[in-house]
Formats: sequence, C-alpha cells, structure tokens
Amino acid sequence: MGKIIEGLWDCPFCGNKRIRAGQKTCPDCGHPQDENTKFYMPDEIKYVSEEEAEKISRNPDWQCSFCGSLNSDDLNVCKNCGATKEDSERNYFEMRQQEEEKKRKKEEKKESCQKNIPQNTPKKKPLLRRVLLILGIFAAIIFGMMSCLAPKM
Repeated sequence: MGKIIEGLWDCPFCGNKRIRAGQKTCPDCGHPQDENTKFYMPDEIKYVSEEEAEKISRNPDWQCSFCGSLNSDDLNVCKNCGATKEDSERNYFEMRQQEEEKKRKKEEKKESCQKNIPQNTPKKKPLLRRVLLILGIFAAIIFGMMSCLAPKM
C-alpha cells in the first residue's frame, strides 16, 4: 500500500486556515465542508501512519444530490437528509469538474456577449425612470392648464 498524505482546507466562513481534510467541519465555527471546498497539500509532507491509513477510504467523498451535503465515502446514507448513496452518484471530483465546466461556460458566454455590444452605445435609462418622467411632465401640464383655467377672484 502506498503512503498517504492528508490534505488541508480553509474555512471560507470564519477564515480558519489549514484544517485537516479528515475534519468534515471547521473546528472554530462548525461550518461543514461543501461543494465549494478546495483542498490543497501541506507545505511539510507528513505521511499518515499505517494504522490510520487502514481506516481511510481510498474512494472520493460523495455529494448528496438532494441536499448538497458532502459525505464521507464510508457512509451509505447522507448524514444530513438520509438519502442513499446510490441515489446520489456524483463524487467530489466529478462535482468539481462539473462546477469548473459551468464556470468556464458562463465566463465564455459573458465574454461573447460583451464582444457583441458596441462600446460607444449609450446606456438606456431604466423603464421605471422613463415612465415616472413622462407622468411628471403630464402632471405639470395638467396643473398648468388648471391654474390658467381656474376662475380668478
């Protein structure tokens, strides 16, 4: 069996850094790892002991497609909602790949839309602003007509 190195992650909610990957929740704020959790290797390479390595699953974690919770591979049901692992077939690496692909497509679409818009075109005023301006002009005209037509005493 090969040597195992435990990765690290940072909590995006409280800013806690260098949390061991085996800890599924942040020790400071309790927020769990989720689909946005990114793992990285520690600066100092430290191998997991043989005894601990036997307890670690070699398969990736899986995400519940019903509630979005990230679950350890050794769980057969979601720890959050109880859905079965078979019902949620996306694992962490497939999910990360899909998220990156979505982000890339969104950025490409945004860039292509920006290329199609001429740079010198004036921005249109919002519809509500135009409607209010027209109503204000109309009200001023009516008020002016009423004051001219009103009998003077």
